[in-house]
Amino acid sequence: MILLIVAVMTATSVYGEYRQFEYNRIRYMVHNENGDTVSICGWNPIENGVRVNLPNPLILDSICFDPEGRKYVVTSIVGRIGGGGGLTRIDNVTTMILPKTIRRIGYGIIYTGYPYTWFGRISRNDSLKKIEMPGVEVIDKYGMRDNPTLATPLDLRNLVSLGEEALGWCSLLPEVRFGESLRFIGRNAFQRCNGLKTVDIADPDKWSRVRFEDASANPIAMTHVFNVYGKEVGHLDIDMGQASVSQWAFAGAANLRSVRIRNAKRVDSRAFDSCDNLADLCLDVEMLCDEAFSNNRSLRRVYVLSNRPPRAYRNVFSNYDNITLYVPQGSLSAYRNTEYCWSLFQDIRESDFSEVDDLFRADYEKGPSSLNGIERDNGDGDDGDIDFNRPVEVYNMQGHLLSRTTEGLRPGLYILRQGRKSRKVIIGRP
Repeated sequence: MILLIVAVMTATSVYGEYRQFEYNRIRYMVHNENGDTVSICGWNPIENGVRVNLPNPLILDSICFDPEGRKYVVTSIVGRIGGGGGLTRIDNVTTMILPKTIRRIGYGIIYTGYPYTWFGRISRNDSLKKIEMPGVEVIDKYGMRDNPTLATPLDLRNLVSLGEEALGWCSLLPEVRFGESLRFIGRNAFQRCNGLKTVDIADPDKWSRVRFEDASANPIAMTHVFNVYGKEVGHLDIDMGQASVSQWAFAGAANLRSVRIRNAKRVDSRAFDSCDNLADLCLDVEMLCDEAFSNNRSLRRVYVLSNRPPRAYRNVFSNYDNITLYVPQGSLSAYRNTEYCWSLFQDIRESDFSEVDDLFRADYEKGPSSLNGIERDNGDGDDGDIDFNRPVEVYNMQGHLLSRTTEGLRPGLYILRQGRKSRKVIIGRP
């Protein structure tokens, strides 16, 4: 792609020196102390009073040069007061493809150097139907709000943080796919995303640790179902490794019929609220917060694996009738006489838990699997290029990041990446 640079302007802010210039009608601004990266600040669709169309699909380069020949790496999309908001109101573009170097969307900058999130975003694009952004890790507040025609699944496998109303008013968005890196979702992140039908969470163990700013932050509350790499989950088995299950983590998940929680320090408030079809529950936890399993009217069996009754508020469950509580052998008296909610169950029985593993078996792929069955297609390299004993990134053939381990992959063709090395592999059936 040929770069056209038509103007240069410099100034100074708390971010250091920056330059503004145009490249294919898109304004770039350097705003870091080193001066070697650049952000998309806005674009100018008018030239001499005539609207100028951008190419469709709009494919952005990862590098650009200023008139002095200095090279910049494009790392984010921002906005500024008086200069528009990122890639906004682009009427003719139906597809945008961002380079992997772009890690952030929606962190706005004004000329005084003060960050202002409202102005930096990809928004109000009334023709945009598809966007690919394989490197994006952060979408800030309002970052991609109000793209009403966005109608293809959004792959966010590398996303770490999704801000307040970041995808609000994307009313035709049908599916969002998260990866294992996600840590935070802000309030109303999916406000009025009425077309959202599917949420793919990649790894339920990691999803359980995500912090949701409020109940509206979790898209499962809208879809009422979630997938793990395309498969709807009915039987959830999560190992918390002494971490806590986050507030609202699976609230509203009507697809769940059984849940097993292992090695959890705590299950936070309303983590499993209103899971309408949840019938069986198995707990290895230290504490349950108030209303952790409220409004689960299909619940019939609860297994608690601890000899000592876990700390649990008396309103953890909405109902204690017609539910059988199974406790370890020799602990019946402790559960019947505890100050916690367990004494509210009318039907308490001792168990050796011999049926637990079969009853609470996950129905999605999880856990270690052998590398036997991998046929390596090493292309132009040799067998030593990819070290299978070290971490690798696994991509599908469309270039979407699926996992950072080869464990648990279904049979098929994948791309492995390790540093700058990449190879295709075929994973066969055992």
